[in-house]
Amino acid sequence: MSYSVPALSVPVVLGDGYSPPALSVPVVLGAPVSNDRTLTISGETLPPTGLILGGVLIQAALAGETLAPTGVLTVAYDPNLLSAVHAVTAAGWQPGAPGRQGAPERWQPAPRWARPGLDRWQPAPVTPARALDAWQPAAALSGAGLNAWQPAASCPQAQSSRWEMAPRLGADGADRWQAAGFRAAAIAVDWRDLPRIVISAVTGWQAAGRVLGAVRDEANDGTRRLAVEIEIWQTAGYPANAVNPEKDAIPTPLPAPWGTVLKLRCALPGAALHLGRVPCVLIAARELAVRRTYMSVNTASLVRWPDLAPLPCTSIALETDFGSWCWSLTATLESKDAWPLVQPNPLACEVLATINGQQWKCLLDVPSTQQRFNSDRVTLKGRSRSAWLHAPYTRAQDFSEANAREMQQLAEAALDNTGWTLNWQGENWLVPAGRYYRFDTPIGALIHLARVTDDGLYTDPALQVITLQKRWPAPSWLLDGTAADLLIPEDAVAMLTQSPVYTPPYNGVYVSGVDTGVLGFVKIAGTDGALQPDAPLVDDLLCDSAGVAARQRGVNALSDSGPGYILDAETLFTPEIGLVKPGSVVSIAGMKGVSRSVKVTAQWSRNVLEVKQTIGLERREVV
Repeated sequence: MSYSVPALSVPVVLGDGYSPPALSVPVVLGAPVSNDRTLTISGETLPPTGLILGGVLIQAALAGETLAPTGVLTVAYDPNLLSAVHAVTAAGWQPGAPGRQGAPERWQPAPRWARPGLDRWQPAPVTPARALDAWQPAAALSGAGLNAWQPAASCPQAQSSRWEMAPRLGADGADRWQAAGFRAAAIAVDWRDLPRIVISAVTGWQAAGRVLGAVRDEANDGTRRLAVEIEIWQTAGYPANAVNPEKDAIPTPLPAPWGTVLKLRCALPGAALHLGRVPCVLIAARELAVRRTYMSVNTASLVRWPDLAPLPCTSIALETDFGSWCWSLTATLESKDAWPLVQPNPLACEVLATINGQQWKCLLDVPSTQQRFNSDRVTLKGRSRSAWLHAPYTRAQDFSEANAREMQQLAEAALDNTGWTLNWQGENWLVPAGRYYRFDTPIGALIHLARVTDDGLYTDPALQVITLQKRWPAPSWLLDGTAADLLIPEDAVAMLTQSPVYTPPYNGVYVSGVDTGVLGFVKIAGTDGALQPDAPLVDDLLCDSAGVAARQRGVNALSDSGPGYILDAETLFTPEIGLVKPGSVVSIAGMKGVSRSVKVTAQWSRNVLEVKQTIGLERREVV
C-alpha cells in the first residue's frame, strides 16, 4: 500500500507573542513523495529603516531598526507517518556583540501588532480529508536535538556581528536604505556586516573647517556717528534786515565745531530742516523758576474718613516707589488719648492726609502703641485705598480668559465691579485664546500683567485710579533727547546726594514666549549686540507675533544695564513743584533721569511745621 503526502495548506506564524509577527507564509504540503523529506520555509523581511540625527555638535548617532529577520527552517521526518523526529536543525539570530567604537546597536523586538494575532503556535484547522485533527508537538530528542528556537553559537571567525558605520562616500549616492533583492533559491539569507574601517579616523560627523572669508549680511546697522554728539549754545545776533537799537555791529556768528558753513537766518515757521539730535531746544513741561529765595506756607492735617474726625499728630510721612503698587503712610499721634479714635472696626479704618493741598486717602493697618515714662505715643501705618483690592480684604478669584483678548482688556477685566479705573500707558498686544489663566486678587492679577514687560503700577493718592506705566519712558541711552516732565534748578534743592550703581552692561538680549510668540533679538542700534545676559528673557505672555511685547521687555532690560547712579534730591513741596510721581522724566540741578521714588514728610517741631519732598532719580550713563 503506497503512501502519499496529503494536500494541506497551513499558515505558519513567526513571532515572539508580544510583537507583531514579522513573517507569515503559507506552507503547502502536497508535493509528490520523494526521497528528500525536507520541508523548507523561507521568507524576506521588509527593508530596514535608518535614522540619522544631526546637529551643531560634532558627535552624531546612527540608529537602525528592522522587522523580524529572515530565517530558514529545516525539518526532517521519518517516512513512517507520525513517527518521532530524529533530528532537528535549529537556527536563530543572536544579539550582536558590543562594538569597540561608535554607538552599538542591537536587535529589538518589533512593535506590537495593531490587530490581534497569534502569540504562540496554535493547532491547525481540522482537515476533512484526513483523520488528523491537529498538529502535535514532536517528541523531545534524546540526543542533541532541540525542540525550540535557540540562539546561534558565536561565530569563531573574527567578523563583526553588529552594525557599523559605512565609510564616508566620496561621491553623491543613495541617501536612504534600499530594499534587498529577493533570493529565489531556498537558501539561507543573512545580514552581512559592512567592512571594518582600517584607518583610525572619527566615524561620525565632524565639524567643518572655519570659513576664512567674511560672511556679510544684506542689512547691517550703520556705524556710530561721533561728530553729531556736540551741542553748544551760540550767541544770537540781530537779523540783517532789522534796525539795531543799540547801533552795534551784528556779532560775527561763531563757526560750528564740526566745520559746517550752513547758516540759517530768519527761518520761516514750519521749516522741515532740522540739525542735531533734536529738532528744537528741549523745553520741560513744567519748570521751576530760578529765584534767590523760595518761600512756602505749609499746612498739614490728618483726619478719619469719612466722618473727618481730627487725629492730632506730630509727624506724617507718605512714600512710594516704582516697585510698589500703593502709597505707604506712617504717622505719629500726640498721645495715647488718640488711641480709641483709630481702633480697628469690623472693616479697617480709613484716614485722609492733606499736606500743602495734596490729599492722600489711606487704609490703616492695625495701629500700635508705645508707652514710656513721660512719653506715650501711638504709631499709625497704612496703605493706599487700593489695598481693598488685595489680600486679606479681597479673596482670590479666577481671571482666566478662554477667548483672545488684548493685554489692556485683561487688566480692565481684573477691575470689573470694583469701582476702580485703569489708566493703561504700556504697550498693548493680543493674547491668544486660552493663553491667559490666573487665579489671584485684582491687584495680584495687575502685578502679574505688569511684570510681563517689567513695567510698574501706580495708585493715585486720592482718586480710585490705577496706572500701568512704562519703566523707562524712553530708552536710557536716548533719555537726553527726551523732554523732561519737570525741571528743578539747583537753587531750589536743599540737599543733593549722588550714589553710583553698576550692573553688567548689555547691548543685546533675546526675548521669547513659551508656546507661542516669537524669539526676538533686541539690541541697541549701532552696536553688534554681543554683550548679552546668560539666559534669554522668557514669559508665557510674550506671545504676540509682531514682537511688540518682546521689544518693550528688551528695552527695559537694556536700559537697566551698565553703569549709572541714583540721585536723591531734597526740595520743597509746593504747588509750583507739585507731587513728582515715579516714572516721570525729571531734571534736577542739570542732571536728567527717571524718578524711582518719592517721599513727602510733614514734621511739627516747637509749633513749626516743616514740609519737604525727597525725589529719587535713576540715570544710566551711555558708554
